[in-house]
Amino acid sequence: MILGNDHIATPTVYMGADGIQSPLFYDTKFGAPLCVESAHANAYGLALVILLQALSWVDLMPIDWTVPLSTTFVDNLFDRKT
Repeated sequence: MILGNDHIATPTVYMGADGIQSPLFYDTKFGAPLCVESAHANAYGLALVILLQALSWVDLMPIDWTVPLSTTFVDNLFDRKT
């Protein structure tokens, strides 16, 4: 979360002797509280980099958007309510 120009909040997990894990780590036992971090005048850029890092970890198959987009455009063209 971006908390203005100077602060961000990231999820963290404390794993005892293993320390604090990355924001992308999930564990049901220890939870994931938000940690507010100072990023003087860099909060938006830092949050964008964190988002891009998270997205780069995701390996999804390509989505074919042709049918949903075509259906939506046609419905809007003919003023249909879905």
